[in-house]
Amino acid sequence: MNERKLKSIIGDYILRIPDYQRGYAWDKEQWKEFVEDIDALVDESLNSHYTGTIVLYLPRNPQDRESKQYGKRNSYHIADVIDGQQRLTSISLYMSAIIHRLLNLGVEDCTEERREYLYQNGQCRLMLNNNTDDIYYELISLGYTKLTTLTAHQCRLKEAYEFFSNHISMYTQERLELLLSAITNKLNFSSYLIDDQSEVGMTFELMNSRGKDLTHLELLKNYLMYWVNRNASEDMKGSLIRSINITWKNVYQNLQKENEEFQCLRIAWILLCTYVPKEWDGYNGFKRDEFIPIRHFAKKSRNEVAKFIEEFNEVLSSVSLFYSQILVAEQATTEQTKWLSKIKRAGNIANFIPLIVVAKMRLEDGRIDEKEYVELLKSIETYSYRVFLWQGRRSNSGLTNFYRWSYELYKSDTPTQTLSSIIENIKLLTTYYLSEKDFVEDCSKISSWYTARKRALKYTLYEYELYLLEAEGKGKNPKLQWNDIQDSTLEHILPQTPAAESQWVSKWSDDERTLYLHDISNIVLTFDNSHYLNFDFAAKKGVAGCGHCYANSDIRQERKISEYSDWTPRECQERKEILSRWICERWGIRTIETKQQFNIDEDDE
Repeated sequence: MNERKLKSIIGDYILRIPDYQRGYAWDKEQWKEFVEDIDALVDESLNSHYTGTIVLYLPRNPQDRESKQYGKRNSYHIADVIDGQQRLTSISLYMSAIIHRLLNLGVEDCTEERREYLYQNGQCRLMLNNNTDDIYYELISLGYTKLTTLTAHQCRLKEAYEFFSNHISMYTQERLELLLSAITNKLNFSSYLIDDQSEVGMTFELMNSRGKDLTHLELLKNYLMYWVNRNASEDMKGSLIRSINITWKNVYQNLQKENEEFQCLRIAWILLCTYVPKEWDGYNGFKRDEFIPIRHFAKKSRNEVAKFIEEFNEVLSSVSLFYSQILVAEQATTEQTKWLSKIKRAGNIANFIPLIVVAKMRLEDGRIDEKEYVELLKSIETYSYRVFLWQGRRSNSGLTNFYRWSYELYKSDTPTQTLSSIIENIKLLTTYYLSEKDFVEDCSKISSWYTARKRALKYTLYEYELYLLEAEGKGKNPKLQWNDIQDSTLEHILPQTPAAESQWVSKWSDDERTLYLHDISNIVLTFDNSHYLNFDFAAKKGVAGCGHCYANSDIRQERKISEYSDWTPRECQERKEILSRWICERWGIRTIETKQQFNIDEDDE
């Protein structure tokens, strides 16, 4: 290891960020700290600033080295950046922002810096990963991007460039030139060149460098690389390393956020290790002797561990793909998308993701059909509604069961039969927490939905709107979207603060108003309840084609209310019965089971 300036590092190689590493991850906190360090070099007349470690990998054997043309005459070896990509990327973006600012001020003499540090004849000195090369080149060459649809990694690069540009927007030419000089001449790096691939993983983990902490996914990759180079036989080593690199490339391409990576890692753990929630310990759990031991092989031989790693790579890659599809749902068919969206809206989807992912895996490999997959989604949505929204149970209710079913479906040689059994068990678990008899009775009760069951209120009314639209014909979407539903879009037909001289006082007793006010029977979705205030029913109902009123609304449940000639406790009770019947039909379970017929895991109580 030796200390070097930026020029000597960039000048020797074409630098490449390997595909198996995560993309650019610095955000505002790191950008701010970085520019402040550069400003300090100028403001405090410092001679140098230690910027961190740059670790590069270049194969020992010259025949194994890749080369790339740079400019018209020069060709350089390609060195993989093992550590330091965040700094190098940020430096190049900041330099580009400074250079473009100088050009805008009429300074033409920046050709040398661009050629030496950034790009020449369409070739960048730094090659990024995760499909960010195009936007990176546009940013450093044009100072903006022509791309309109951006991935999360591309957005991060664009935001970084804009941050740097805004930071220097008021700087003078003199100061900009001083900043550029400080970057090229005063930044010191500890440079470390690795020529043995076996050193790559653990070196990355052990380096003490500035930036974000390594994620569980990064730590696990390094550990796997270390295990392979330490324990794998020579005939398996190459294929395992390739498999690990390909898997991590796929994961980073499929997923956009660190928390998504963590969830995928957890799903792989559930499928391959154990479904017991309390056993999950992130990256550290995989290092246990029964899974991937580094030196004690009494529980698992080296060959068994190697096979486990191969299966883990396959599973993690598949999980990341299907998890990403479930998150966006656009890649699913209409029925899949429909029910996945409902589960997301109902909440606590994280509890069900492992099972949904495994079912998606079995759907894609043809071992279950779409009808079975959709039936699973329907049973999950009903469970989520009755257990979490209706009863308000804690978020881990039934968790171990869902994790166990995920494991069983993954391991099953007869997935169709297993899935059918799982769907029935989800129904049993639903009725364990809330029997059909109690659910029906609860539906008929007048209760304070608005104050005690608000999320259930929003979801139920939204689903009711979808139901009314569907009854009118296929292909109609609600004008009011789920994400738009707030307190202001919940309209009390009988207002919360009726005027003393209004019909609401003359036609409703105090007890009746107290009883019905916050019940679902007295509430509809609306675009903005400020249009109605505490008006009498006739004003709220209005006339079709005339302004803001129930009769003229694009929301079907408001139109339904406009069909009533008046709104008194009798009409409110009538609507209560309509909604109760619909709720019982929508989320009812025909087979009634008792609590004794289902053994709940103690961890889920």
